[in-house]
Amino acid sequence: MIVPIYKRGSAFKPGNYRGVHLTTILSKLAEKVIGRRLVPFLQKKAFGENQWGFSTGLGSKDLVTMLMMSWILAVCRDCKVGAYLSDISGAFDRVFKTYILAKLYAAGVGSRYLNFLESYLSPRKGRVVVQGSFSDEIDLENSVFQGTVLGPLLWNVFFADVAQPARSSGGEEAMFADDLNCFKEFDRLAPVEDVMENFEQCRLASTLGAELTE
Repeated sequence: MIVPIYKRGSAFKPGNYRGVHLTTILSKLAEKVIGRRLVPFLQKKAFGENQWGFSTGLGSKDLVTMLMMSWILAVCRDCKVGAYLSDISGAFDRVFKTYILAKLYAAGVGSRYLNFLESYLSPRKGRVVVQGSFSDEIDLENSVFQGTVLGPLLWNVFFADVAQPARSSGGEEAMFADDLNCFKEFDRLAPVEDVMENFEQCRLASTLGAELTE
């Protein structure tokens, strides 16, 4: 079952809701058993260097603290800081199964885990539930199923590559779940137009990287 959770904007538009999956206790237990060893392995091998979301021991407060300290140091070095901030709409519903399995294999995930995850990511049937009323069945595929135990873990693996094109523009990425933020130091006297042009290149590179992950 999928329960829509309101996010923002008009409450009358379906696109302003996030679908959260309700799974059975047994299913969650199975995911936790699998994730007990898989999560630390992939956090080390496949999340990327600067993924702060869904990562054990890290959180949004840690990321904000790190960024604030970095910016203070940059200002003390007589620099200005430019930033590019992006967010992927409906990210969890745009995960190509074949690609993520290939990434898991490349990261060194063993065959038993891969077999489980291939089955786990197989198409499912779902219904949206609103105040006890059920919709018709819908097909769910190429998704990491938001609201599940392993969904966030698999998203981080899938999203990790987008950091490379963003970094190619000379900045440093800071990812939080499906948010990609890129920062770069400039000379204090650098024209604003030059900063904007540099981050336009960053935007184009990271947008292309995000499209390639879909």
